[in-house]
Amino acid sequence: MSLGALLEEILVDAYDEHEQITTFHCALSELDWPTSAKLGDMDLVVQGVDWDGQASSAMDAEVSYDGHEFEVDFQELIFPEGSSHARHVAALRQWLGLS
Repeated sequence: MSLGALLEEILVDAYDEHEQITTFHCALSELDWPTSAKLGDMDLVVQGVDWDGQASSAMDAEVSYDGHEFEVDFQELIFPEGSSHARHVAALRQWLGLS
């Protein structure tokens, strides 16, 4: 599925910014968790995605690294190429205007 088709599928019935970020959160929450990702030179285990429900705020990834748990900006993570996680983060980056 192309990135444009994935965006269209995620945003099909979302008309304003709050509905759109809400549908992104739902789509991301439905992915298989936990999974691996990189942030810089760190290999992380991503437990899932968190969002506070505010249209103006970014989504966070709940991650663990070296026995510590913390949150990072979801759109900053690098997932294995070709994975559904990588396609979804690419769609989110495009929607946010970051790519």
